[in-house]
Amino acid sequence: MYLLHSESHDPLYHAALEEYLVRSLPADMPVFLTYINAPAVVIGKNQIPWRECALEQLDELGMTLCRRVSGGGTVVHDPGNLNFAFIVPSDIRHVNNYAPFLEPIAAFLQKIGVPATLNERNDLVMDGFKISGNAQFTSRGRMISHGTLLFNSDLKRLKRALAAPSVVIESKARASVRSPVACISERLTFGMTMEEFRQELEKNVGAHFGVRGDFVYDENIDENVGRMVREKYASHDWLYGRTPLFFVHSVWEDQPIRVTVRNGRFWGIEGTDSAWWETLYGTPYRYQTLYQAFVQNVEIKPSKPYTHSERIRGIYPFYES
Repeated sequence: MYLLHSESHDPLYHAALEEYLVRSLPADMPVFLTYINAPAVVIGKNQIPWRECALEQLDELGMTLCRRVSGGGTVVHDPGNLNFAFIVPSDIRHVNNYAPFLEPIAAFLQKIGVPATLNERNDLVMDGFKISGNAQFTSRGRMISHGTLLFNSDLKRLKRALAAPSVVIESKARASVRSPVACISERLTFGMTMEEFRQELEKNVGAHFGVRGDFVYDENIDENVGRMVREKYASHDWLYGRTPLFFVHSVWEDQPIRVTVRNGRFWGIEGTDSAWWETLYGTPYRYQTLYQAFVQNVEIKPSKPYTHSERIRGIYPFYES
């Protein structure tokens, strides 16, 4: 096992790095990666960000939205959360089997006095509280099994970021299963910094799997990963366009309406004869983009004196002033 201790704190960079490594490394080069991200909400590959988090409050919370390449549910990253990833040859015995990766981590946590166990949802839990969420992805004979470790995260911000919207969303896509969470540091009986925790985790995982050495960056890795960030991970098409079809139930002129959102874009309304929204067809489904498109392209002679903002909030009820 080669150890990779990333000093970056960019969630988009690390999402791209994980994909690059799992798709590009030689099949016989297992890597254990650790990193600490700046505050971010990280959703699974097939999730709906509007349903998973307080999307319009992320800027206020100082958080980035990130969509990863693996499935699974939504997690929150911040400087108090340690992220890890096993990037290894694909083994049918390990696909959807998290025990080979998480049992050594649970053993390390138990060693420092944290009663961590692996539950049926592939989470590590402590006294019934979730301390680690995990997911997997396979590609070209390799796989990644990655997860979080809530060491001393800001749980108040986590709760605000993952506040479920009051808006009714209809979709066949699976929503996250929300679980009560806790921080590992709460159970420690001695002082330990995040960096000490990270180093001890790396040492214990390395001892379990056998360390071949530190991973050495190829000079092209950062260039390739940076290009993936620009072209994919920071793009609307990945962050929002990858979203499965969903419908938003709202109200316009005292009548219930059903807003269609396809590929992260406004795709029409059912339940009203009003046509003022037609020029918004295909606009990215965010408050600011809808509002800007509306004021630039639509001339309205309404039967009632609705403001531009009221109209957009009718089809985008997630916005809070």
